[in-house]
Amino acid sequence: MSANSFIRAGLVLLVLYLSAIGATWNGVLLPSVSFITLAVAAILAAVWLVSHWRGGWIWHTSPLDLVGLAWGAAFVLSILANGDDWRRGFIALWYIGLYAGVWFALRDLLDNRALTRATLIDTFLIGSLGVVFFGYFQITRTDFDLLALDFPRPGSVIGNPNSLGAYLVVLLAFAISRLTGVRSGIGRLTLGMYTLLIGVLLLATFSRGAWLGGLAALATITALSVPLNRPRAWMAEHRRTVIGVGIAGGLITALIGGLVIASLSQSGRQIGLRTEIWDAAMNTFTAQPLTGHGLFTFGPAFAEQQSQPPNQPHSHAHNAPLHIAAELGLPGLIALALTAATLLIAMRRAYFALSARERPTLTAGIAAAIGFGVHHLVDLPAMMPLIALIGVLAIAIATTPAQPAPMQVRWRKLGHPAGMVTLWIVLIGSGLWSTNVYSGYYDALSAPFGDNGDRDYRAAAERIDAAITADPDLAYYHFTQGYLYALAADSGDESALPLAIASFTAYLERDRKDAIAWMNLAALHRENNADTDALNALVEAVAAAPASWPSWVNYGIYLEDVGFIEQAQSAYIVALETSSSVPYHPLWDETDLRQSVAARYDRAPIHQVTAALLDGSIQAQIDADILYTQSGFTARNRPENLVIRALVAIRVGDLTTAQDLLNDATTAATVQQHDAWVHLGRAALAQAEGDAATFDSQLAAARADTEFDYTTPLYRTSSNVPYFQWLRFALARQIIPQANYYVVDAALLRLLDDLE
Repeated sequence: MSANSFIRAGLVLLVLYLSAIGATWNGVLLPSVSFITLAVAAILAAVWLVSHWRGGWIWHTSPLDLVGLAWGAAFVLSILANGDDWRRGFIALWYIGLYAGVWFALRDLLDNRALTRATLIDTFLIGSLGVVFFGYFQITRTDFDLLALDFPRPGSVIGNPNSLGAYLVVLLAFAISRLTGVRSGIGRLTLGMYTLLIGVLLLATFSRGAWLGGLAALATITALSVPLNRPRAWMAEHRRTVIGVGIAGGLITALIGGLVIASLSQSGRQIGLRTEIWDAAMNTFTAQPLTGHGLFTFGPAFAEQQSQPPNQPHSHAHNAPLHIAAELGLPGLIALALTAATLLIAMRRAYFALSARERPTLTAGIAAAIGFGVHHLVDLPAMMPLIALIGVLAIAIATTPAQPAPMQVRWRKLGHPAGMVTLWIVLIGSGLWSTNVYSGYYDALSAPFGDNGDRDYRAAAERIDAAITADPDLAYYHFTQGYLYALAADSGDESALPLAIASFTAYLERDRKDAIAWMNLAALHRENNADTDALNALVEAVAAAPASWPSWVNYGIYLEDVGFIEQAQSAYIVALETSSSVPYHPLWDETDLRQSVAARYDRAPIHQVTAALLDGSIQAQIDADILYTQSGFTARNRPENLVIRALVAIRVGDLTTAQDLLNDATTAATVQQHDAWVHLGRAALAQAEGDAATFDSQLAAARADTEFDYTTPLYRTSSNVPYFQWLRFALARQIIPQANYYVVDAALLRLLDDLE
């Protein structure tokens, strides 16, 4: 094998590793993978620097050298002005340093002709075969209705559909540009099929930002394919091609436009959800326009403006300029503007310095970089390291000139290599230290759980002391320790209770806007008979998450128990007006005050159906069936609706239909509460068929699925906070068992009680 073949094979393996796990969120959150990735990075950095030295390579300037100073000034100013969040900022700085190191390495390899654009593009295309293949594998493993726009959004090995879309934008630009340079029939057919597969998978991601980026990349390739010195003559000469491309482009644009419009009617995909985040980013920026709120702080800043729970936490503003404005203020925006202008100028210069025959690979980089940038005007998938790295790759390919300029100033010629060595030593050293601390935390957290877990929650909590001692300002270590101590207290270890309180208090000293932590602390104070402290913590909880009805219910219960009846009634009213699912919950039957307040509010349609079912008369079943249909409970991906429909069928004796509906519900179930609904339906069917054994087992399974489980989030995407705002693993539940968080569906509880 020649040296070039060896290099190509190594690059393909690197792309496969990074895209499959190494640079994805799984790779970030699993310390065992992080150690491997750091080792790979250290080896590659060492090989590059030694090759540069042994090969007598020359250091060259790059278009981002001076712009880097502007970014550095923005980073320093923001961290100094927001010292309380310095630990978050240093997490971000490590990744920024990594991307800078990769940028300088890629440019040095390209400038010294150790790698070519074609080599990088080809190895990326080959290494991405696994991403494309697994994306289609996901699609084929799931039922879907294309006409109803009811189909899975593949994330492939990358995980997130929007991140996959960003990856595919770059891949598509590379594939199309390389396709124009292939001459053999078999090669064109193979690469053409691959390009088509990439394009279709990009559509299937349903990532509207990626679609815009893809269109921008296609438009760039089209524009750069026309000779600038004779555009009219060229278009006349290639009239059929121009017409074909125009028609195809128009059809693709119309298709994407139609899909975008259709997507706006889908649950969770409305444009208002995105504009709310953008508004929050603007509010964050205007509050501190000169310094921003600090690197990696958008998540908690957003939580101050939106109730979480029940709303989804987000770690970025879904728009690169707005995100930078919120975190770095005007200095960051100035640095961003300088970067964009500098890169566009560098691309233009590189393009005009090449002949038409040499331009296709450069065009690939330019199209990929522009598509990548357009996508980041409406989203920010580069928060994932993998996506940021392929953005760096595209920009490096797009801006490397035909004749790079060597560094001339002596201090730069000496300082640059010293800076590169220092940068990589700091990155690898600090990365190993942080990962080692995190690994101890991860092992401690994992020890009590799983099939072979020891269930010794206190011992696990005590093991986290090592991580806290080494890195006390990484706040989520305190949260997890408090959570484990709370589990120990719930298991009978009374001495763990004050330790849990101390841990959550320490966490909230660092992150006061976390409503879940306040809920947990309130429950622990209540358990410790400190009612005043419990009420004060709940005041903070409802202030941080005013739309969280369970917090208001708990606040009302605490107030009612200590005799503040009017205040309790006010809290109950807020809870009832916050959610239509509240009035039917069994908790409202427990006291006269709650019964009287709940009686003033209408039930949600699904609860009206449940009440009709529980009535027992034939007319009630008919009413329930009509109400079910009129209320729109027909979505196939809603297991509870399918089970309700099955219960109606059982009550009127149509057991075959009930069985079919329960089979559909089983297929649609995705979370533990869905499973509880399915078990409920199967228990009711077994009861109708006289199968006592199945009835008992299914009813027990349904009850088990409504009990406390540390693996199940109590509200959707709640684990986004530790995963994406601290880059640390945590138990998905987050809310301790002592905190009564009434998320089990009231209809499910009522129906289970009726079966028993």
